[in-house]
Amino acid sequence: MKTGSVKHDEHGQTTRSERVERQHARRIVARADGVPLFVEELTQAVVEASSGAELVLSATPNSARVVPPTLHASLMARLDRLVSTAKEVAQIGAAIGREFSYELLSAAAAPLSQTEVRNALDLLVESGLLFQRGTPPEASYAFRHALVQDAAYGMLLRKQRRQLHRDIAQPSSKANPN
Repeated sequence: MKTGSVKHDEHGQTTRSERVERQHARRIVARADGVPLFVEELTQAVVEASSGAELVLSATPNSARVVPPTLHASLMARLDRLVSTAKEVAQIGAAIGREFSYELLSAAAAPLSQTEVRNALDLLVESGLLFQRGTPPEASYAFRHALVQDAAYGMLLRKQRRQLHRDIAQPSSKANPN
């Protein structure tokens, strides 16, 4: 099972280069119960954990860095570890939908500068949470999995969701007055 530093293959897809110990791989597979996305998330958490795989994979939480026991909680924890701008951009994207354009996202993220939006999107792509097609400002993005989108959207409070939907609708109505 490979994971670790981000590299890109000849098709532009991210690849992983670090190895996970065989004993940890077995525990990851057993804990993930055959769910491929959960296997990937647990593996990523093992690689990212500064305190080592034993702590991450232990059944009893000894640290805040322990991977949560469910896939949804794991995805939420991963989003929480992002810098605040990247997390905010992920939440805006999640409110737009599973796929969204750079143009719509940057308009809805109006208080953020174009540079902040691009840097946040680059981080989300590098972390494997988003896929990118094209280059900004013509780029489009898609969440790697619907569960990633759900986790990002679920972290928003109702008041934040309502405001985000208003912000998203305003640029859309200006672009298409009908």
